Amino acid sequence: MNRRRLFLIILIVIVIVLVAAAVFFALFWKKPENINTNQNTNKPANANLVNVTTNINTNQAVNEETKTKASLATIAQSFAERYGSYSNQNNFANLLNLNDLMSDKLKAWSDKYIADEKAKNLDNSTYTGITTKAISYQSVNFQNDKSAEFLVNTQRVESSGTPTNVTKTYYQEITVKLIKENGNWKVDEAIWKEVK
Repeated sequence: MNRRRLFLIILIVIVIVLVAAAVFFALFWKKPENINTNQNTNKPANANLVNVTTNINTNQAVNEETKTKASLATIAQSFAERYGSYSNQNNFANLLNLNDLMSDKLKAWSDKYIADEKAKNLDNSTYTGITTKAISYQSVNFQNDKSAEFLVNTQRVESSGTPTNVTKTYYQEITVKLIKENGNWKVDEAIWKEVK
């Protein structure tokens, strides 16, 4: 009786292993694409393997580039919103909070701009401000691991007196240029276009 039981258990284990292997291959094994099935005696034996490897590497590079571009587009839109939203009473917080995203060149411009504006001693007793929201973007230029440029379409709302006293709503585009600086992507330029 024990031998028969042992035989049954071994048989069940073998069947389970075979079913698991069949399921694994059915789910995860894919026929390599772009393999030329015509036998060409002039080709080396591994030529098709080289083509498949090249195609896989190309697809991976394209996927990485797509992910990088999408990530940079998100940064460009977020930067445009924060850069373009400010008030005369927030003490340049919109620029100071973006320092980590700025290149050295843009940080130097921001520091000079803040110093120049503070030197003017403007009357800030009456609130004025602008809230900016990114609506869409367009990729203008993209060089993987080097630079990227996006045109971000925004809606801007001016307020005066209090943050809820809307005086004007308009649409404005901003060009956001990013560069790779010290291994990290940074915004190097942010240029507002003329309001149409």
